[in-house]
Amino acid sequence: YADRARAIALIDANLTHIDKALASFPDDVYLHTLAGYAAKNVYASSGGTDLLTPEQRKRYLGRARMHFETALRIAPDDPGAVNGMGNVLFYEGKFDQAIMHHERAIELAGGSYPNAEHDLNLVMQVKSGARPFPK
Repeated sequence: YADRARAIALIDANLTHIDKALASFPDDVYLHTLAGYAAKNVYASSGGTDLLTPEQRKRYLGRARMHFETALRIAPDDPGAVNGMGNVLFYEGKFDQAIMHHERAIELAGGSYPNAEHDLNLVMQVKSGARPFPK
């Protein structure tokens, strides 16, 4: 239990630092994208563990969505924000929308975006049943 509490405290401290930076630069697309990926990564990496409750995980995914939505309002054609929203859509089980976002991110990046290509491949595999949906 102590390790779990320390891990959660570290996660929250790191996200608090991002929030402080966002308070100073609320229209910085890169900070919102960073915050979105940080929250998405907490959600993804805590799957299949007892580190976070399902409700806590859901809040992190919601936080990721909020930051990516903000980044996309600021810069609708930012490849990182578009790809990040694709990640959120994937974890929400919205595979077709996720695919469209990942493909768009690759296009916006000039046709080469290895992380988005990886994410697109994962969504396609899960959608086809070739790979299980991550918990």
